[in-house]
Amino acid sequence: TSGDGMSAAQDRPQLAMGLLEVIRPLPDAGAPTKKVGPSLILAVDDHQSNLDLLSRRLTREGHEVLVALDGETALRLLDENRFDLVLLDLLMPGMSGYEVLSRLKGDPRHRDIPVIVVSALDDIASVVRCVEAGAEDYVPKPFDPVLLRARINSCLERKHLRDREKMILEELRAEKEKSEVLLLNILPKPIVERIQLGETLIADRV
Repeated sequence: TSGDGMSAAQDRPQLAMGLLEVIRPLPDAGAPTKKVGPSLILAVDDHQSNLDLLSRRLTREGHEVLVALDGETALRLLDENRFDLVLLDLLMPGMSGYEVLSRLKGDPRHRDIPVIVVSALDDIASVVRCVEAGAEDYVPKPFDPVLLRARINSCLERKHLRDREKMILEELRAEKEKSEVLLLNILPKPIVERIQLGETLIADRV
């Protein structure tokens, strides 16, 4: 009917706007993206120009950046600082990036630090090898700045979330210990142990 045709015509602008919203393009390199909290990032690359580029970009994002031109320096900095993320090149003289990754993930102090490999090696074998060794992500060179920023933000969000979970678990553990001490000040240890095992009604004479 004419009424139905009028309604359909009125709905078209809304449908068109909805479609444009769904298929809108990715933001360009200068467009704002979702921010994460300031983080300490280690960039490892044997080319100073690459380190300068990464440092400038990450500093503009509000992060603090330390750099290393070789694997030995990278491992020393890891021992001296608490990093939130490592950006790691593979092809370096002396100790390779893969060896740095293996040693980092084999150390209980550092294995939870996410690592993004940024390398000119883009063959699938290199990607698989790094992921199997514990890398969080793999970005080929020359890297797209929008893609790299998105990968960095994603890794940092997960890292900060894991850190908050650990902090909450530690607080719960401390509260549990405090509660046990209070119970032991009031009740004999055998009664406290039975309460901890789930007994809700204890009729013993104390």
